[in-house]
Amino acid sequence: MKFFSQFATLALLAVVSFSVSAKSLTVALGDATSVSTQQEIGTIFITSPEIADYQILDAHKFIVFGRGRGDTRIMVFDKDNNKIYDRKVNVVRDVSLVNRQLAVHYPDLNVKVEAIDEQVLVKGEIINQTQHQEVIKLIGELLKLEKDNTVANDIKDNDDKDGGIKAYFNKRVEYKGLVDKLKIATADQINVKLSIAEVSRQLNEELGFKWSDMLGKQGKFLFKDFKFGELQTILSAINDESVGQMLAEPNLSVISGESASFLVGGELPIITTSNNGTSVAYKSYGIKLAFAAKTLESGRIRLKLSPEVSSLDKAYQIRGDSFPALRTRKAETTIEIKDGESFVLAGLLSSDDVEGISKLPGAGDIPIIGSLFRNTTTERTKRELIIVATVNRVKAQHQSEIQMPNMQRTSTLNRLLGITSQPKYGVTYELLSNGGFKK
Repeated sequence: MKFFSQFATLALLAVVSFSVSAKSLTVALGDATSVSTQQEIGTIFITSPEIADYQILDAHKFIVFGRGRGDTRIMVFDKDNNKIYDRKVNVVRDVSLVNRQLAVHYPDLNVKVEAIDEQVLVKGEIINQTQHQEVIKLIGELLKLEKDNTVANDIKDNDDKDGGIKAYFNKRVEYKGLVDKLKIATADQINVKLSIAEVSRQLNEELGFKWSDMLGKQGKFLFKDFKFGELQTILSAINDESVGQMLAEPNLSVISGESASFLVGGELPIITTSNNGTSVAYKSYGIKLAFAAKTLESGRIRLKLSPEVSSLDKAYQIRGDSFPALRTRKAETTIEIKDGESFVLAGLLSSDDVEGISKLPGAGDIPIIGSLFRNTTTERTKRELIIVATVNRVKAQHQSEIQMPNMQRTSTLNRLLGITSQPKYGVTYELLSNGGFKK
């Protein structure tokens, strides 16, 4: 029985020794922590004094303090050289100042910073993407971490080796060694509704609009709180092919800080022949749009827009062979506007000059007198590209809240007698005016 009791005691000590050695002691750099023991302290051994060191206070208590970042091990023995304490010591960054600063600057947020080995972990929940970047930047600057700048969501373009639209205002500031586990509570969504039209200068005069003049001086834009109905009135006049045509009306939505692209057109094959054989490259044309949007802390929306309209031009001929080319009009701009505002981008002009001559064969070739038998014409057409964009902050709706537009049915008798019922346009009009979203 006595042997069994001693065996149980040894087994218990072995379990305790295993659990103690499996644990670790974390100490912040430049900080200290106290450790108490039940047995009287005899000897203390530490593997790397340059990382952590100790100071004995009394027979049952000692202090461990961090000297340099890294890992080491400390072992404590009693007077009989029995091991009474064995821990792995992990000396990490001191993040207490960072947590205090976060509590001061963002008292309503539940964000915590922890140091784990050589890395720093930040976790919690924040409101939006803008606040996310502010928190990350504050942590990186306080801890003096090395920056790792990256450009987010660059939309590549086959015409530009360096990329198409680079969201410079979306540039994220990341830090090496910082593990980001922050969660965004609600992601802002931005809807951009565009109307791209090509009109003649004659239409502008008939409607009383001079889009380029409305924009003021070079580099300035027209900002106006347009309503959907007002825009439809103006743009419906453009949809007459004799004076203009609506090229596209894309409606795109992105999460704040992200990018989107749009293309309606085709691809022109370009054949290249060399000693290695024949290769084919494709160049896109048509109506292209790339944009990136971001909601700022003030509630305004920063938008980087890059529209491009191109078409095939078969006017180039060499030795009787026609070679297609591309006629392109494009622009790139970055602006800040309020939620619900619209802006107009205009002034992208194109001019076509067509000269023709008709004559009576033979008689029309006689000098001077032949002018009586000839008729010459000169036709000059100037067209302007107009882009109207409306930007709104939107949010997703529950399925039960979505009301789809429907057709109002009528009977044959009602149509015969000219009796028309009044459909309810309210829901449909609101849905379409907000680009398929409800604000």
